[in-house]
Formats: sequence, C-alpha cells, structure tokens
Amino acid sequence: MGALKPNPTVCKVYNHQFFGGEKNNDCTYDKFDRSGDTMEMAMTCKAGNGGVTRIEMTGKFGEDEYSMEMNNTVSGTPMGDMVMKGKMTARRLGDCPS
Repeated sequence: MGALKPNPTVCKVYNHQFFGGEKNNDCTYDKFDRSGDTMEMAMTCKAGNGGVTRIEMTGKFGEDEYSMEMNNTVSGTPMGDMVMKGKMTARRLGDCPS
C-alpha cells in the first residue's frame, strides 16, 4: 500500500473521531490523553452478541512523524478471547491543500 498524499480527506482535524468514525453509542472512552508529544487512549465497545472489545493505544509524536502501539482484546466470542496487537508509524509528506 502506498503513502497517502495530503488531501482534504486525510487532512481533517485530529481529535477523538480519528478512532471512532461515526458516533457509536455502544463505545465509551475510558481514557483519552493527548498532551505534549504523547497520547494514551482506551476505549471499550459492546458487541451485538454480548461480547466486549477493549482497545488501548499509546503513541509518541514528533514534529514530522509518529508511532503508536495498539492492543485490542475481544471477549465473549464463541472461540474465546481474541487478542490483536499492532504498531503503526507515519511521517509527514507535505502540506495539506488550502
């Protein structure tokens, strides 16, 4: 997958909607702290089948790049708990269009 070039779609203001998209009444933020060059976020979502998803992200931001680690645990599935872990990194490619 190639890099996303700056455009109005990817240049939206950074806020908690970055993680949730459309409003979801079944999700709550347990923590959202973006201060200095770090961010910590924890969210709990109820699934339609009685399961629960717990998402935790921590990251560090620089002037032109960032890195984040994610832990995602889905409980209450017929197969038992599922755990997903990931890491993402990004770097600035240029100015957003006016």
